[in-house]
Amino acid sequence: MDLVDTATEEGRRLAVQVTELKSKAAGLESASNISDGFSHRQTFGGVEVTYAVFQRSNERNRGPGVYITGIRRVNKDDSGKDHAPGLYRVDFSAGRGWEISDSPCDNISTTVGAIGAVFSGGRYSAGETGRSFGGYFTEKLSGGKLNDGFSLYYAPSYLVDSLGVWRTSEQKTNPQGAGPKQLAQLFKATLPWSSSANPEVKYEWYVFGEGAKMLSLALNEYKGSAPAR
Repeated sequence: MDLVDTATEEGRRLAVQVTELKSKAAGLESASNISDGFSHRQTFGGVEVTYAVFQRSNERNRGPGVYITGIRRVNKDDSGKDHAPGLYRVDFSAGRGWEISDSPCDNISTTVGAIGAVFSGGRYSAGETGRSFGGYFTEKLSGGKLNDGFSLYYAPSYLVDSLGVWRTSEQKTNPQGAGPKQLAQLFKATLPWSSSANPEVKYEWYVFGEGAKMLSLALNEYKGSAPAR
């Protein structure tokens, strides 16, 4: 009741959308928790609803159905209007500054990279992330290291939270997706694991904010399978 005012037209519409979860729960418009197959999440206007779907009775429910486990105000934009999470390239353009674009390949094409996302103006923005990180690199790194731009693994914190790792609605329709496993695969495809690799190539990766959660989980993917070096 604190988040949805049913005395307003918008509030009534949101209330109807939430109650309709029982008929369309866990669909392509929702995010799904990889750590817990029962848990899902969906955004309605300014409200984010986390819920669990149970097909049969167990110790976590009172019978089959859709159970709302959390409601909070939206503090992000994952509607697809901005860039979806994943790997991008950021280059400096005279007169326009740092600009983000799709990565031209399925590995890391630059020696400098960043993991994280910037929260600005009440939402996450890949464009603002590229500009912010680019400004940081311009100040902290020598020009030669950035002459070919940098790679950005855009990872808003909602991909990983206290409830686990979430597979977003974009990931359900885009098989490339984004997440710890995909980041681990990028590292594996790019970094010089073999002894014959060029030792002169030095990769520098910078982790910002809660991007540390993403990196930590990506490194966990290597447990038991690290190369012998």
